[in-house]
Amino acid sequence: MSHRATAIVVGLAERPSAFAALDAAAGLARDLADELHVVHAVDLGDYPVDPDIDDWERRADAKQATVRARAAAVLHDYRSIEWTYHARRGAPERVLLAVAHSVDARMIVIGSHPHSFLGYHYSGSVSRALLRQHEYPILLVSERSST
Repeated sequence: MSHRATAIVVGLAERPSAFAALDAAAGLARDLADELHVVHAVDLGDYPVDPDIDDWERRADAKQATVRARAAAVLHDYRSIEWTYHARRGAPERVLLAVAHSVDARMIVIGSHPHSFLGYHYSGSVSRALLRQHEYPILLVSERSST
């Protein structure tokens, strides 16, 4: 008897396409009766610019709480699904793959980036790296996919 994956992993960042991806992943999780794992890869953009300010850690924690709260707001309309929020340090593609492996994911859902020089050369590397692996199907969701 083969094992059936029952989890969807979605990458979350602070940009509209990531929240469109979250909405799409939540709809899939609901329709497939899967668990949803919302993954935020913590990077330097999540921290205040000056690490010497007195409340640097508090500001970083507040930013993480804001990202999680925004995810919860999107998922409010999907009360029937079970979801877990993961915030981990590391390269986004590695963090997503690690969570996908740990939960035996069916697929990974991420937001696509606008076709710009910075979007392609900076953030687009996450989708390229994920598309090179062959263990999990990847669903790319554009900002225009949201309703």
